[in-house]
Amino acid sequence: MKLNIRITQDEHAAFQAVAEASGLTVSEAVRHLVRQASDRLAIQVDELDAIAAARRELSAVGNNLNQIARLGAVGRLTWNARDAALVRKVGARVDDLVEEVVHLLSALRAKQGLGDQASPFAIAADASAEASK
Repeated sequence: MKLNIRITQDEHAAFQAVAEASGLTVSEAVRHLVRQASDRLAIQVDELDAIAAARRELSAVGNNLNQIARLGAVGRLTWNARDAALVRKVGARVDDLVEEVVHLLSALRAKQGLGDQASPFAIAADASAEASK
């Protein structure tokens, strides 16, 4: 769908400059603002990639745990000190991944609001308002 709006040349230049500085096209920047205004997370490509990588790692850990459970269920699993150390290592990695995902989601939520001063669009809007006075 296409949206046509009217803005001044100064507003267009300011918006385009902020969009480019953020590594976005003007269309992407507008969609970003719409997502923020509608309380939807505005996720950048690198953030999506980080979340996808964490999901893949957690999935691999889950597969390994399922394999261990199946071996235990059929009586083919014997434990020794090395196995216990590996399980602790897997548990620590899962904790790290969960912490990473929580951090990513917290960062996304923090920049979600239109009034968020961390957003380059909020800063540009403030500068544009000051310039028009």
